[in-house]
Amino acid sequence: MFKFIVHSFLRPTEGELFGLKHKDIQSHSNPNYLGMNVRGSKTDQRVSVTMPLAKALYGSIKTPLEWPHVDPEEFVWMPDYPNRTTAINTARRLFKHTNSTPLA
Repeated sequence: MFKFIVHSFLRPTEGELFGLKHKDIQSHSNPNYLGMNVRGSKTDQRVSVTMPLAKALYGSIKTPLEWPHVDPEEFVWMPDYPNRTTAINTARRLFKHTNSTPLA
């Protein structure tokens, strides 16, 4: 998820990253990128264009057998949390835990 944030230029907020649903994403093959309809608090509604790696990262979040059955209304990140505030807080804890691990 954190690599996707970097390569998609999305803010980790309820309106952008955590509000993103599968129906909001359009895949483009030439050049290789995703177009995402996001509703940001600072920028209102806009289309955000990703770097190519974000497309590969998005493609890897489901197995190939799951893709035909993905619900377009399902959240892309942490769909098991219907309360998006809980999803954001969980991601924040994961990020803090990852960053508190000492480097070798």
